[in-house]
Amino acid sequence: GVRLSLDRDDQTLDESRRARLPNRALRRAVNTRDHGCCRFPGCTQTSRLRAHHVRHWAQGGPTDRDNLVMLCPVHHRSVHEGGWTITADGHGGFTFTNPHGVEVPELVVPPAPSTPDKIVRANRRAGLDITPTTIDSLSGGERMDLDCALTAIFCAHPPTPRPGPSSVPRNAPGPATGTG
Repeated sequence: GVRLSLDRDDQTLDESRRARLPNRALRRAVNTRDHGCCRFPGCTQTSRLRAHHVRHWAQGGPTDRDNLVMLCPVHHRSVHEGGWTITADGHGGFTFTNPHGVEVPELVVPPAPSTPDKIVRANRRAGLDITPTTIDSLSGGERMDLDCALTAIFCAHPPTPRPGPSSVPRNAPGPATGTG
C-alpha cells in the first residue's frame, strides 16, 4: 500500500513506498529539522547534503521524514561502505554506531578558530603544545586509525547533545502528521 502524509500547506511530506527519492518539500522539511547540517557526530558540513534512508528503501524503508537524515558525501559513504549504522528514534533523533558497535552520540561542535595564529593561541590557552611531531606514530610509522582515535576521545569526553528536535525524549509524542 501507499501512505501519503501532507503538511499544513498540503505539501507531500511522506511518500512511503511510492518514490525512493524525497520530493522538494520533504527534502526541505528534513533539512530544516536537521538545521541544514550533516547529522553525523561532530560534522559541521552544510553543503552538498544528501537525504539518506536510515532503513534502506530497497529493504522496505519508507521515504518519509522519520526515516531520512541529512548526511554529507563523506559520511554518507561511511554509512554505506564504512560499517557505520544509524538508528532513528521516530522523533527526529538519531543514534550513530561505529563499525565496532560503539554508540557515538550526536555532538555540538564549536566553530573552529579562523586563522593559524588563532588556532595556536586557542591551543596554548587549553594547555596544548602542538608541534609538527605531535601526531607521529610511536610504533613504526603506520597511519593513525582516526576512527579508533575519535572513538577514544568520545568515550573519554562525553559530548554535549545537539540542541533541537533530536533532544526530544524517546518516549515523547512526535509531531502530528496528516494521513490521506
